[in-house]
Amino acid sequence: MIIYSTTYQPANAKTSGMGHVRINLNPGAKVFGVRYDRHQSSTLVRMRGGESSQVLETDLTSTEATSESSPMSSPRSADDRAITSKRIRSNRTKRQSHIENILPMKEIQENQKAHLIETRSDDDTSYYRQAIQSLPYNSNTTIENSFYRGYNVCNGTHLPDFDTELRSVVGDDLIQITNDPILSNEECQSIIDSAEDHFYRTNNGKWSTLPSGRYEVAGSWIKDIPTLHDFFNKLLKERFYPALSSLFPGILQNSDDELCVQSSYIFKYTPTSGSKTDIHTDSSLLSFTLLLSPPEDFKGGGTYFECLGKKGQVLDMKRGDVTFRPAGLRHAGYPVTEGVRYVIGGFVTMSGKGGCEHVRQLLNRANSALLQKDPQQCQALLKLALKLNPRYWDLYMTQGQCLRELGDLEGALRSYQQAFMGNGRNSDAAFMVGSVNVELKRDDEAWDWFEIARDLNPHDGEAYYRMALLASRKSLQPSTIEKTLLQKCLELDPKHVDAHTNLGVYYGEVEQNTKQEVACYERALDIEPTNADAEQNAKAAYYQLGVAMYKTQHFEECLEAWKRLLELDPHEEKVKQMYHALNDKWKERKRQMEGGSGNS
Repeated sequence: MIIYSTTYQPANAKTSGMGHVRINLNPGAKVFGVRYDRHQSSTLVRMRGGESSQVLETDLTSTEATSESSPMSSPRSADDRAITSKRIRSNRTKRQSHIENILPMKEIQENQKAHLIETRSDDDTSYYRQAIQSLPYNSNTTIENSFYRGYNVCNGTHLPDFDTELRSVVGDDLIQITNDPILSNEECQSIIDSAEDHFYRTNNGKWSTLPSGRYEVAGSWIKDIPTLHDFFNKLLKERFYPALSSLFPGILQNSDDELCVQSSYIFKYTPTSGSKTDIHTDSSLLSFTLLLSPPEDFKGGGTYFECLGKKGQVLDMKRGDVTFRPAGLRHAGYPVTEGVRYVIGGFVTMSGKGGCEHVRQLLNRANSALLQKDPQQCQALLKLALKLNPRYWDLYMTQGQCLRELGDLEGALRSYQQAFMGNGRNSDAAFMVGSVNVELKRDDEAWDWFEIARDLNPHDGEAYYRMALLASRKSLQPSTIEKTLLQKCLELDPKHVDAHTNLGVYYGEVEQNTKQEVACYERALDIEPTNADAEQNAKAAYYQLGVAMYKTQHFEECLEAWKRLLELDPHEEKVKQMYHALNDKWKERKRQMEGGSGNS
């Protein structure tokens, strides 16, 4: 009796190709600030036996400029400071006049309202704030008079706001690291112990996680760990704020303003609990990163800056070292491959109207308008921001996203190209040029741009994934190109559900290896149990595996495959009938075999 059918399709299967499936990513996840996940753009997914299709729903990533590295920075003389201070006051006056000439009063007030929300302090979990007037320009604190290693950002690096003021002392050495640790070994270890003890007492030792775009990293906001919060406030008062005021005094001109931390986190990078972050910018004016772990405790890792060296650079830091910088510089936490790397990060701005970052606030509001499906409002806000600062390349990234929402793909392409022309190291810009070319059905151009994105950011598996999809579509020879690209993607991002799914498709269609195919779908479903594409493909693969096992009389393996199919979808009546028929038949055979064995 034949109880299988090679023409079987699971219930609700998409028989006309893969259909429009949106990958479930976390759009615009906000840990470090304004970043919009480019990996929701023009999503391509292969289905078993089907073609690829596109979803024109977007969220992107983005920002900043380009760079080269440089030597040391040291405090300026008193005469230099007096001259610099006078120049700063003149620049701030010009800047304010520029803003008032371009922005309608309504938009200025909306930006200031958003700035007030970011900087207000109204509960016990707030961070310590320090009045500008208590941080004199020529302070003789130990921090100010220590030396810093200065790193020179490359030509084309432009900050959204206060660009001139932030360069008033350090010039183009916008990234500064303390030459000597700002915290002792004992202090660093005490912070780590406090965090570990907090999670031991509150969550059986398991750390919470914070999202960073596509990734999640074990971590917590400092304010949520009471013992750490108190010590951190003391560090702000005695060490961090004095350091920032000596390095970036150009922003400290309004005596009524305060330096304040918008938010601060402690991260625990490990290969399993979250090894890295996306390249991003921070949603603040200034940022700092404190390394708590000894470098010998981990391999890989470190803070990567896109604007340093010839192809970006990971900075060397000792335990207790702190990196101070403007928040608008594109950077990432590089992957930790072994051990544990603990860091603290903080996002600092100025309270008061004088500290309002109008370009960043306009960009934030434009991105919010996009999320609320209002591209017209987004476009209007971006036009104002571009008038204020046409050299802040992140604006062109969001403009590209906006134009795609409006259906203007050629305009979006030009915007992304403009972002890349301004900052030729921006892998996200190159990626988005490739994505739009896919939508325009220019696969050869798309392939070239994904290659550029991959070369600029070799730790980003998504470019490999998109190239694999193009390889499958273009039937590139040898056919193993697709497999190699998908495996590389999974090496970089083991939780990439769609790469697991498409690798399963490859094993099923190209290598005719149903067992490997099933294993790929199972891994995808382990990561995301509700993934419709993996589930649909798994059902078809389980069915085909069962058929293959039945033909070779491996009945137990056949039953196991169909059992798993029914666990995914108990309403597959045809499979249910076949499963029960074979199960009854197999039980009867086993009884006969056991009886025959007993008689003998």
